[in-house]
Amino acid sequence: MAKSISNTESGERAVQFVLAEIRCPYCEKALIDLPRATPVYDVACSRCEFRAQVKSVETPKRSRIRGASARPLAGLRLAGKLSPPLIIVWRWDGESRTADEVSLFPLVPWSHVRERVLPLNHATMAGRLMVDYHDLVRLPHFTLYTAPVV
Repeated sequence: MAKSISNTESGERAVQFVLAEIRCPYCEKALIDLPRATPVYDVACSRCEFRAQVKSVETPKRSRIRGASARPLAGLRLAGKLSPPLIIVWRWDGESRTADEVSLFPLVPWSHVRERVLPLNHATMAGRLMVDYHDLVRLPHFTLYTAPVV
Protein backbone atom coordinates (compact mmCIF):
# COMPACT_ATOMS: atom_id res chain seq x y z
CA MET A 1 0.00 0.00 0.00
CA ALA A 2 1.37 3.42 -0.97
CA LYS A 3 1.93 6.07 1.67
CA SER A 4 -0.62 8.86 1.67
CA ILE A 5 1.89 11.46 2.92
CA SER A 6 5.35 12.44 1.67
CA ASN A 7 8.58 11.65 3.50
CA THR A 8 8.93 15.38 4.20
CA GLU A 9 5.48 15.54 5.78
CA SER A 10 6.18 12.38 7.78
CA GLY A 11 9.44 13.90 9.06
CA GLU A 12 7.70 17.13 10.04
CA ARG A 13 5.09 15.11 11.91
CA ALA A 14 7.89 13.24 13.71
CA VAL A 15 9.32 16.58 14.87
CA GLN A 16 5.87 17.54 16.20
CA PHE A 17 5.67 14.16 17.98
CA VAL A 18 9.04 14.81 19.64
CA LEU A 19 7.92 18.29 20.70
CA ALA A 20 4.75 16.84 22.27
CA GLU A 21 6.29 13.79 23.95
CA ILE A 22 9.90 14.66 24.85
CA ARG A 23 11.37 17.18 27.27
CA CYS A 24 14.94 18.43 27.11
CA PRO A 25 17.17 15.52 28.17
CA TYR A 26 19.49 17.95 29.99
CA CYS A 27 17.24 20.36 31.91
CA GLU A 28 13.75 18.84 31.39
CA LYS A 29 12.24 22.04 29.96
CA ALA A 30 10.11 22.07 26.80
CA LEU A 31 11.66 21.60 23.39
CA ILE A 32 10.84 24.08 20.64
CA ASP A 33 10.66 23.74 16.87
CA LEU A 34 13.40 25.53 14.94
CA PRO A 35 12.61 27.25 11.63
CA ARG A 36 12.90 24.94 8.60
CA ALA A 37 15.70 27.17 7.29
CA THR A 38 17.89 26.29 10.31
CA PRO A 39 20.66 24.07 8.95
CA VAL A 40 21.17 20.67 10.58
CA TYR A 41 19.07 21.15 13.74
CA ASP A 42 15.31 20.57 14.07
CA VAL A 43 14.60 21.15 17.77
CA ALA A 44 16.11 23.15 20.61
CA CYS A 45 15.53 23.51 24.32
CA SER A 46 13.44 26.49 25.41
CA ARG A 47 15.89 27.09 28.28
CA CYS A 48 19.37 25.61 27.82
CA GLU A 49 21.69 25.24 24.82
CA PHE A 50 20.56 21.73 23.79
CA ARG A 51 19.80 21.33 20.08
CA ALA A 52 19.30 18.15 18.06
CA GLN A 53 18.47 16.76 14.67
CA VAL A 54 15.33 14.58 14.51
CA LYS A 55 15.28 11.48 12.31
CA SER A 56 12.24 9.28 11.81
CA VAL A 57 12.73 5.63 10.87
CA GLU A 58 9.94 3.24 9.94
CA THR A 59 11.79 0.20 11.33
CA PRO A 60 12.72 -0.94 14.85
CA LYS A 61 16.16 0.04 16.18
CA ARG A 62 18.94 -0.79 13.76
CA SER A 63 22.55 0.07 13.15
CA ARG A 64 22.29 2.15 9.94
CA ILE A 65 19.84 4.89 9.02
CA ARG A 66 19.60 7.33 6.15
CA GLY A 67 20.44 10.93 6.79
CA ALA A 68 19.86 14.11 4.82
CA SER A 69 21.93 16.38 2.64
CA ALA A 70 25.66 16.15 3.29
CA ARG A 71 26.46 19.82 2.65
CA PRO A 72 25.44 21.30 6.04
CA LEU A 73 27.19 18.49 7.91
CA ALA A 74 30.31 18.91 5.77
CA GLY A 75 30.42 22.56 6.84
CA LEU A 76 30.32 21.57 10.51
CA ARG A 77 33.04 18.97 10.00
CA LEU A 78 35.32 21.40 8.14
CA ALA A 79 34.85 23.97 10.92
CA GLY A 80 35.99 21.40 13.51
CA LYS A 81 32.54 21.18 15.13
CA LEU A 82 30.87 18.11 16.61
CA SER A 83 28.17 16.34 14.64
CA PRO A 84 24.68 17.18 15.93
CA PRO A 85 23.03 15.00 18.56
CA LEU A 86 20.41 12.72 16.98
CA ILE A 87 16.91 12.12 18.29
CA ILE A 88 15.67 9.07 16.42
CA VAL A 89 12.00 8.15 16.33
CA TRP A 90 11.95 4.37 15.79
CA ARG A 91 9.15 2.47 14.04
CA TRP A 92 7.59 5.79 13.13
CA ASP A 93 4.20 5.81 11.39
CA GLY A 94 3.70 9.28 9.99
CA GLU A 95 0.08 8.65 9.07
CA SER A 96 -1.07 7.54 12.53
CA ARG A 97 1.65 9.61 14.26
CA THR A 98 2.83 6.74 16.44
CA ALA A 99 6.24 5.40 17.39
CA ASP A 100 7.59 2.50 19.41
CA GLU A 101 10.59 4.30 20.85
CA VAL A 102 12.57 7.54 20.75
CA SER A 103 16.32 7.49 21.37
CA LEU A 104 18.90 10.21 21.92
CA PHE A 105 22.39 9.72 20.51
CA PRO A 106 24.21 12.65 22.18
CA LEU A 107 27.51 12.08 20.39
CA VAL A 108 27.82 10.64 16.89
CA PRO A 109 31.51 10.64 15.94
CA TRP A 110 32.26 11.71 12.37
CA SER A 111 33.54 8.18 11.70
CA HIS A 112 29.90 7.03 11.97
CA VAL A 113 28.68 9.58 9.37
CA ARG A 114 29.31 8.42 5.81
CA GLU A 115 28.55 10.21 2.58
CA ARG A 116 26.67 8.63 -0.31
CA VAL A 117 25.52 9.91 -3.69
CA LEU A 118 21.93 9.45 -4.82
CA PRO A 119 21.71 7.44 -8.05
CA LEU A 120 21.35 9.26 -11.36
CA ASN A 121 17.89 7.75 -11.81
CA HIS A 122 16.62 9.21 -8.51
CA ALA A 123 13.23 10.84 -9.13
CA THR A 124 13.85 14.21 -7.47
CA MET A 125 17.49 14.70 -6.44
CA ALA A 126 19.72 12.69 -8.80
CA GLY A 127 23.42 12.93 -7.90
CA ARG A 128 22.83 14.76 -4.61
CA LEU A 129 25.35 14.09 -1.85
CA MET A 130 23.65 12.61 1.23
CA VAL A 131 24.76 10.98 4.49
CA ASP A 132 24.08 7.72 6.27
CA TYR A 133 24.65 7.09 9.96
CA HIS A 134 26.46 3.77 10.59
CA ASP A 135 27.07 1.51 13.61
CA LEU A 136 24.56 3.37 15.77
CA VAL A 137 23.97 0.39 18.05
CA ARG A 138 27.60 0.63 19.13
CA LEU A 139 27.17 4.23 20.32
CA PRO A 140 25.99 5.32 23.76
CA HIS A 141 22.34 6.35 23.63
CA PHE A 142 19.38 6.98 25.89
CA THR A 143 15.73 6.02 25.60
CA LEU A 144 13.59 9.16 25.80
CA TYR A 145 10.21 7.58 25.04
CA THR A 146 8.69 4.11 24.90
CA ALA A 147 5.19 3.54 23.54
CA PRO A 148 2.62 2.67 26.18
CA VAL A 149 1.66 -0.99 26.29
CA VAL A 150 -1.92 -1.45 25.18
